[in-house]
Amino acid sequence: MKSMIIDNDMGVKRKLLWCFFWTNRKAIRTEGCAPFLIKKIVTSGATYTPEPGKILKLLNDIFKNIEKEMEAGKIVEFKIEIGNENFDISFQNNVFSVATKRNS
Repeated sequence: MKSMIIDNDMGVKRKLLWCFFWTNRKAIRTEGCAPFLIKKIVTSGATYTPEPGKILKLLNDIFKNIEKEMEAGKIVEFKIEIGNENFDISFQNNVFSVATKRNS
């Protein structure tokens, strides 16, 4: 897992978008234009997963909960799949961490 500190002046929404941009950019180099699928979001108070046969969307209520958790300095984790790449992403305070692995 690799980690980095994100600029403290950046807002929560911008940090989250930066995370998704970086993840997508890294995957495009190896996977091409494969679908960006959020498989799971874990906060201190809830775990969000898609219903069978559907995709998980960042709806307003989910996003507001993520934003509240990040502002409070609590850890928020994402499991994302892009092609054959799986990304385990976490945010806590200003630290962005990511681990990748390929599907077999």
